[in-house]
Order: sequence, then C-alpha cells, then structure tokens
Amino acid sequence: MTEYCVVLVEPKYSGNIGAVARCMKNFDVSSLYLINPCKIDDEARARAMHAQEILDNAKIFDTFEEARKEL
Repeated sequence: MTEYCVVLVEPKYSGNIGAVARCMKNFDVSSLYLINPCKIDDEARARAMHAQEILDNAKIFDTFEEARKEL
C-alpha cells in the first residue's frame, strides 16, 4: 500500500490545521508535515477531535526544502 503524507505550507489558522488532521484520520493518513506553521493551540486541538495523535506527531519544518529531504 502506498504511504501518503499531507504537507501544509505556512498555514495561518490553527483551526485549519486541526480540521486537516481530523480529515486525515478519517482517511487513515497519519503523516502531517507543517512548513512554518502558526502555533498549534486549543483551537487546533478542538477541531482535530479524535486526531490528537496526528497533531502530536506532526513534523515541523522552517522551509519546504527541509521537509522535501524527508519525503
């Protein structure tokens, strides 16, 4: 099976990060890469619902080039 990951580049709103994590959980995708994100706060956690582990395990990078090295 192909392993997928989701990459968000400079997300501005933490709620969007949480909503993406929740959607990822629904589709059984667990790898989230965040490039220069805003802070993951209570809003992100509230929107993530049962996808807290995706937020906890998200890999954070300063630049896309750094993240690309791990893809």
